[in-house]
Amino acid sequence: MEEIVKLPHVITITKTLNGLDWPKVPKKFKDLLCVYYCFYKPIGIIKVGQSVNMCERFGGYESAVNIYPKIPNNGSWRTVHKIYDLLKVGETIEIYARTFFNKKKYEIHEGKRVYLIVDLKRIEKIEKNKYKKTLLLPWED
Repeated sequence: MEEIVKLPHVITITKTLNGLDWPKVPKKFKDLLCVYYCFYKPIGIIKVGQSVNMCERFGGYESAVNIYPKIPNNGSWRTVHKIYDLLKVGETIEIYARTFFNKKKYEIHEGKRVYLIVDLKRIEKIEKNKYKKTLLLPWED
């Protein structure tokens, strides 16, 4: 778990008397490919996900928080619901991200533009396997 808390910190989610305080993701994460980790100190890594735009991905979670407990027609609600159930008032979940490069990155090889590709789904699967003892399932969203 030590390697996760050394990654870039994205946001801190806090449960308050009024519900979840879910801040906006800093714009510096907007176009970065990443695998993100939800870290809850008493348990460890409780969720691993991947995103090509953290602002949009976490915007979905934020929307689910804003209408909770009403169920929207997207999978973000399940994650929000799990976090509501897990946290007590005053507790937090830290979000960390292993970032890669901008999704439009390329290199020039023999005079031609070659786009670099990261297989986020494969990395996410490897990471989920690595932390499967603490993941709160199901997290398919």
